[in-house]
This record gives sequence, C-alpha cells and structure tokens, in this order.
Amino acid sequence: MPVYIHLSNLVFTKSDIEQHYKGGLEAFRERFFWKDCNNQEDNEIFAIAAMNPDELPVDELKENVRRKETLIIAENAPFSKKDLLKQKKYRWSDGQGTLPKAWWTTLTNDELQTELDWLDTEIYGFSGAANALPKIEITARQRYSLRALSLE
Repeated sequence: MPVYIHLSNLVFTKSDIEQHYKGGLEAFRERFFWKDCNNQEDNEIFAIAAMNPDELPVDELKENVRRKETLIIAENAPFSKKDLLKQKKYRWSDGQGTLPKAWWTTLTNDELQTELDWLDTEIYGFSGAANALPKIEITARQRYSLRALSLE
C-alpha cells in the first residue's frame, strides 16, 4: 500500500535545509513562503506550506518506513551499569506501562547482533546472556504506536 504525505505536514530541521537546499535557508524562504505570511518559526524546525515533490527525500522516507527495528529490554542489568546504558541511549521503564521495570532501547535489525555482543561483555559479563533478553520486532505499522512497547 503506498504512503501519501501531504506536503503541508512535512517538518525539516533548519540545518537540513541549509545543508541540502541550494541557496540555503534564505533562498528556501523566498521560494516557499508567501510574502504576507507572518509565520512564527521555531529555532529548530518549521513546516513547509508548498514544495516541489521532486526535491523531497522520498527514497529516504520509503526506506525508513520499510526498516524493521527491534526493541530490546535489558532485564536485570546491574545498577552499577546504568551509566553505560544511558550512554548507549537506553531508556528506563518504571514498570507502570506495558514494559517491565528495566532499561530498554530500539535499534535497527542490522545493529542487533552487535548490541547483543556489547550487552554480553559490558553489562552482563558472560557470553549468551543477552540472547535470553526479551526482544520485540517493530514494524512500520507499530513504530509510533503503544503496541510497539508491549510484550504481548
């Protein structure tokens, strides 16, 4: 099923526009904003009211939609390793929602084995420990849904 994105719903960082749009931010504003528009811009992002679809990173969007990820839960990780987990962008679940009380992260399936090896050596201290951890494969249909954060 094709994914259609209305152009007025796109949001880009200003740095992406500076880097990828010929002429930078000022040229972008001149082309895509009305002169009488009193658009208040955030320092980080702004919405696009009109844009040529040929200039959109559609291939990148399609690739990201098809990308599968895995949510991995580092159950029973030693408290002394919490700073290492934070550095690797793990988040803490307090057990109030659908995840158990544990550190968790999502990563692409390409990164999964490397992460499991890291957990074995740096967090649990023995080989194979991470293979027993709960893992949930996340598809595009679940990615921005609470279903992605459920062990059911």
